[in-house]
Amino acid sequence: MSEKKDKNIKENPKKISEELVKRVGKLSTSLISDGMENSRTMNYLIKPIKGGMKVLGTALTVKVKPGDNLYLHKAIYEGKEGYVLVMDNSGNKDAAVWGEMMSRGALAAGISGVVLEGCVRDLADIKKLGLPIFAAGAVPKGPTVDGPGSINTNITCGGVEVHPGDLIFGDDDGIVVVSPKELEEVVKKAEAKLARETVRIKELEEGKLVPDWVNEK
Repeated sequence: MSEKKDKNIKENPKKISEELVKRVGKLSTSLISDGMENSRTMNYLIKPIKGGMKVLGTALTVKVKPGDNLYLHKAIYEGKEGYVLVMDNSGNKDAAVWGEMMSRGALAAGISGVVLEGCVRDLADIKKLGLPIFAAGAVPKGPTVDGPGSINTNITCGGVEVHPGDLIFGDDDGIVVVSPKELEEVVKKAEAKLARETVRIKELEEGKLVPDWVNEK
């Protein structure tokens, strides 16, 4: 007998092209945010569990009942390399929804990272494992594992609407979310700003203290 398909699990979205992912990886979230005119930036609570972590890939979205993580477990095994799990927990921070064993499962599945509106636990252990995880904090209390939930539907995480297939990019400053339709233009703008900043750094090194745009303003 074939396995019954869960109607709450939709097909994985098309992955962002490797070429665009590589270009984004040479930038920062600040540059990408500027390229989007500061839109779709998650709030300050969503930060890497360890300094220096970066997450980059295509959103595989997960909606869970507050304090529950059944569909996060399911999402691990729906995912693969290039996908970032992004979870909507309705802002709940009473119980951790992610820990060491889930991190090990995600690494085995090849998932590129995890972005959680909620909290983690086993913090020392998951820092050592190295999987890029962005979360709102850490707490010892565990979750329920009952559901309901859904995978690959539109969600809200960190105050930003996230669609399956969006680009997810995170560094020490936080997380930005970019629609695939806008990504090429956003990256071009971010790359242009990086080029301008490179010129300005050289000007400072050569002793030009006041930038031209300040005088123009």
